[in-house]
Amino acid sequence: MNNDNIFDCIVIGAGVSGIQSALLLAQHNKRVLLLESTLYIGGRARSFIDKQSGDCIDNGQHALMGCYTHFLNILSTLKTDSLLYRQHHLSVPFMYSDGHSDILKADVFPAALGVAFGIMNLKKLSLSEKISALYFAIRIRLGFAKSGSLTAFEFLLSENQSAHCIDILWTPIILATLNGHPKEVAASLFVQVLTLAFLGKKDASTLILPKVGLSDLLSPFPDWLAEHNGIIKLGELVEEVVFKDKKPSAVLTKSGEIYHSNSIIMAIPPKSIKRIIHKECKEYTFYKALDQYTFSPIISVYLWIDVEFPDIEFAALLGTNTQWVFHKNAFMQNNISSTLLSCTVSAGNNSIDDEGTSIAIQCLQEIKLCFPSIKHAKLLHWKVIKEKQATFLATPEIENKRHSPYTDIEGLFIAGDWTNTKLPATLEGAAISGYHAANAVLASKSTVFSHS
Repeated sequence: MNNDNIFDCIVIGAGVSGIQSALLLAQHNKRVLLLESTLYIGGRARSFIDKQSGDCIDNGQHALMGCYTHFLNILSTLKTDSLLYRQHHLSVPFMYSDGHSDILKADVFPAALGVAFGIMNLKKLSLSEKISALYFAIRIRLGFAKSGSLTAFEFLLSENQSAHCIDILWTPIILATLNGHPKEVAASLFVQVLTLAFLGKKDASTLILPKVGLSDLLSPFPDWLAEHNGIIKLGELVEEVVFKDKKPSAVLTKSGEIYHSNSIIMAIPPKSIKRIIHKECKEYTFYKALDQYTFSPIISVYLWIDVEFPDIEFAALLGTNTQWVFHKNAFMQNNISSTLLSCTVSAGNNSIDDEGTSIAIQCLQEIKLCFPSIKHAKLLHWKVIKEKQATFLATPEIENKRHSPYTDIEGLFIAGDWTNTKLPATLEGAAISGYHAANAVLASKSTVFSHS
């Protein structure tokens, strides 16, 4: 056996989960091999150059939050955390399709108190709705509001939130963080988001935007891993996990390479896991559970227009199919060819099969309704990116069944934002999953190969 092909752990998939797993294991002096089927790292968190404009755009717009501890730690380790635009305090403009506006600001008081005070200043809510929302926030903060197995919508109604308040205040948060509609997603995850992000510690609720393409945030990782005795191989598709005595012993790649390890982390989607272990694992409980996940789409729309946009970084849009708009010129450090807007349609099932042209035109029309000052804007160029299976759909049923990093098989582990992180499918959820999987390997009794 060639010692160069023997590793303490093999991580399959170089998305954020896989990167976090490999990073933590390498920090514990483990020799790690990270295999990625594509030619880039980061999974969905990547960027590329738009051919027509020459501008760098992301596969989908990501907004981070101050509570993203694990993901921000990755960037700190890679020394790319300086490439982030950070709000001093939570400030979210709400733009309505009737041309009116509002703003949720948490700048008067710190932490949860600031968010609560910001709710009281929302003009579109009645006084009774503000009081109910504030009382609800207090109950969440004190742990008195019990979500059980309700959907977010059912839970909000049970907490005396009006349909109008749900539409204006809570739905934008739910769509942005859970990528599902209030009547679909688990209230327990919604409560966790509110607790950690909006009603948590100081700076937890501040929004953070990358000033560069997402790929640039993670680009130092291959060199970092090499410096820590690890290897990353891109364009290396895993064909099969090889088992010996009902335990993993190696992986076989499409190129014919065999890499050996008794500890394997599969940081890939459920359907990809099934493809590479089906021969040995069909009767195991964790394998059967992989079929239970359903997924929700995200549509990202990039619009290049011929007029200047108002001087804001982003805004939530209400009364429109488009939910968020990001003014890339306001926070990106690279020069951009013209005014560039990045728009998001979460849980976009109703639009996912529409033509890109119609999606882009509708998106611009809706932005003009919300921002009357650009009503004469002309569309110079557009790019529509559809991720049909962007995130798992976090229903109450699936939330009770999400899997831990452990499988029924010693030495075989799973990672991904769809696993049981107690968080939605965010960059932070992905990072936490990778962290848990790596710790599971470190705590495992599986015998690793010796390299002495």
